[in-house]
Amino acid sequence: MLGKVPLPPVVSNGKSSNQISNQISNPIKIVKRDVSSLRIKLMAGCIPEKILTAFQSVLDENQTEEAAMDKSSAAVSHLGKIREDIESTSIAGNQPGPALVDELQVQENVLQQCAGQLDTAEKLHTMLITQLKEALKEQESKLDIVQSQLQVRIPVFSP
Repeated sequence: MLGKVPLPPVVSNGKSSNQISNQISNPIKIVKRDVSSLRIKLMAGCIPEKILTAFQSVLDENQTEEAAMDKSSAAVSHLGKIREDIESTSIAGNQPGPALVDELQVQENVLQQCAGQLDTAEKLHTMLITQLKEALKEQESKLDIVQSQLQVRIPVFSP
């Protein structure tokens, strides 16, 4: 998708590239551009990079997370059926067979595996939210500074 969108042309206004780059602090640098892709590198440690990294981690884990939720729901449902089988067997005065016990163990293992995958997903979501909150605080701080500057300058230009 990004590879099909042309980049804006570079316009020279007589300034050297060092002067331009010193005037504009842009954390985004185009590393590679070809027909099928556009690779963008962000400065290490900057807020946009942290957000994109956290978001990409959440996206990468999304299929695993959904599969773990589906497996977990299926295992819980299956455990409900096993419980009913055990109750009906007990009412009849019989002990649950080894097959039921084995199936119970299998479903417990599935739930433990799903819990581990969902713990990972939870940590990734928490990391993304933390990065977004940090970025929001930074933007609020910058907004306060801009508003303060506007209030200081307004009386100077007022008649």
